Amino acid sequence: MKRARNPETILIFDISGHMAHFRKFYTNSSSLSYSFPPRPTICGLVAGILGRERDSYYEDFSLGKCGIGVSMRTPIRKITQTVNYVMTKDRYQVDGSKGGTQIPIEFVFPRAGMTLLIYRIYFWHVDETILNELSWRVKE
Repeated sequence: MKRARNPETILIFDISGHMAHFRKFYTNSSSLSYSFPPRPTICGLVAGILGRERDSYYEDFSLGKCGIGVSMRTPIRKITQTVNYVMTKDRYQVDGSKGGTQIPIEFVFPRAGMTLLIYRIYFWHVDETILNELSWRVKE
């Protein structure tokens, strides 16, 4: 591991989309959403950008090795929408024949008149090679 020369070096990049849902961990039947992506979501996103396998990056992005900040760049609004979940035990039951249930889900949208949600991510890592690789991949 190559230690970052300057602990003040932070990689800053934006992520955007038309809508989002960042599920609050303590909800069960109704899926409420945080207004912005929480730390585990950002860690998973960064790991995906770096091509890491699922569940293989927890140690690399622990609190002692990685710093993450998020700022909202657009005003938001939240809308709760009821979604029909279909009960499926195998691929042949996607027609809804086994019934289903309606679940309220809270979605995050940009405020009316805006088209995209934009979040700015501030990322620091103790390992300079991870910072450099992420910087290169984000620019691509």
